[in-house]
Amino acid sequence: MKKLLFLVAFIGLSFFGLYTTANIYLDKKLNLQEEALVEVKKGASLTSVASQLAKSQMIVYPRIFVKLGQFYGYGQSIKYGEYLLRSSDSYRDVLQKLS
Repeated sequence: MKKLLFLVAFIGLSFFGLYTTANIYLDKKLNLQEEALVEVKKGASLTSVASQLAKSQMIVYPRIFVKLGQFYGYGQSIKYGEYLLRSSDSYRDVLQKLS
């Protein structure tokens, strides 16, 4: 019984830790000194947009950006167009703008 209780507590704390870490990452601000215009081509995927942002050094760890974007439901709803990104924008803000 103690082992089961320990396992449940461990799993619960692990999920809490992952959730907290994910939110800290998504609240990270873009690496920008000034505003930047980003063009998303028609049919672009979240992976290609993350790669574009990483090449411009606006985000760190594009794979995590993509995975969290997919987890929170932004993966299939990327819309093409031009987006004005500001240094005050968080990663979460970018995902919301792109949707």
